[in-house]
Amino acid sequence: ALASHPLPTSPTSMVGLQPALETVSSLVELTNLASIPGARVLYHIDRVLVCMIREVLRQNEPDGNMTVWMGRLLFEGQAMCRAQAAAMGGNAVLHYNVQQCNVNNIAGKQRVYSVLIISG
Repeated sequence: ALASHPLPTSPTSMVGLQPALETVSSLVELTNLASIPGARVLYHIDRVLVCMIREVLRQNEPDGNMTVWMGRLLFEGQAMCRAQAAAMGGNAVLHYNVQQCNVNNIAGKQRVYSVLIISG
């Protein structure tokens, strides 16, 4: 997680007010760039690494569509990455990268296995 703060534009932005907990993860920027345009990196906190392993029965999935299921898997991985960065006190994840994303659809067993590794 990296602390990247927007350039100050008003006196209140320099105070560093803490937002409500339910909005913290939505305030964490996720980018594959080395910096966020219009912001500067004040300090590097630590590296974020999220590993997800999931097994799902296909009949338990309401959609049954692998595209929708894959999109939901990636969105949940991004949300976990944002939450981990927020828990460490950061507000941005730079160099966001999906390092591994394997999905195995075993038709005979009606199961879907997936591995997702995200870092930043």
